[in-house]
Amino acid sequence: MRPRHRIRHVLALSCLCCGLLTPGCDSGVTLPDRAAPGDITDLTATTEGHGSVMLMWTAPGDDSFTGTASEYDVRYSRSCDPDCVLWDKQCKPSIVPPPASAGYPESLLIEGLAPATEYCFTIRTVDDKRFWSDWSNVAPCSTGFSRAEVTAGIDAEILALDISGELLAPQDLTTLIEDDLITIRDQHPYFWTVHARPTTRLGMITLGLTAQAWTGLQEGTYHGLDELEAQYGPSEIVSSVSYDWVTYADFKFQKRYNSDLLAEIYADAEGVLSSESVPMGGGGDDITATSRGSYTFTVRWGDCYAGCAHGHYWTFTVTHAEVELVDEGGDLLPCAPWCYD
Repeated sequence: MRPRHRIRHVLALSCLCCGLLTPGCDSGVTLPDRAAPGDITDLTATTEGHGSVMLMWTAPGDDSFTGTASEYDVRYSRSCDPDCVLWDKQCKPSIVPPPASAGYPESLLIEGLAPATEYCFTIRTVDDKRFWSDWSNVAPCSTGFSRAEVTAGIDAEILALDISGELLAPQDLTTLIEDDLITIRDQHPYFWTVHARPTTRLGMITLGLTAQAWTGLQEGTYHGLDELEAQYGPSEIVSSVSYDWVTYADFKFQKRYNSDLLAEIYADAEGVLSSESVPMGGGGDDITATSRGSYTFTVRWGDCYAGCAHGHYWTFTVTHAEVELVDEGGDLLPCAPWCYD
């Protein structure tokens, strides 16, 4: 579940007008814009955990170091050689919010990077007349944690649930799949940032309870779920909404159950009017498998809150620790080729 790159941008909330005869200040006189934004020279990059880096710098201006520029262009690369890196061809975050006023501190959290990997970052600025600053200083940073910690079995567990069709992922199958994923990712490091994305929230179901059952559950007098809780619980109610005759409550279990199967089990309980799994919603990167040894990694982008407009996939087979790319297709990648090597 992998999640895709996620950006946090911290903006100053106040604005200072210089009061001088410069663009951006209300002096009553409009001057032609002939100056590019100032160059950023204080860019820093620090590790925020596995696959995450925090960038910090001072906002330049629309004209040199006054006013407010129009947008930033942030780039990053696994190569830091200034003679080899063409920054305008390197990867960039999908969303970078607009600049703050000149002189204010800025920060940008980039997540979804490969763990235990050295990156270099740079940034430039453009104004409303499309005058560009030069690239900033290059800020190197190594993402934290080991690759083994990142896998942690969760991707393998999701795939084992899909392949087995069982209520809980079989441990032996989960271990075999995890070994396969590590083998693929060691040879193709980008895929450390791509994770399996279940279609429903594991270990969570929505129960529609009668008004009597819901009241009894709150008061401790309803026991229609006791036997099931003893077998599959414990669970906690994380949200609920009530109507005159029914309350829909989301039950979250400690184990990562196949939610579709779990919903079927709870459907016949006393006082339960409906029982359904909870869909994930939206879209994003994914790993899928129909059998152990064959895995499809998919990268998606473009309005993923609504399900993603674009995608590109790679299908690998793993046989006796040998990895083979057997298929590739989809939309043209939006990023430098090294991202997906």
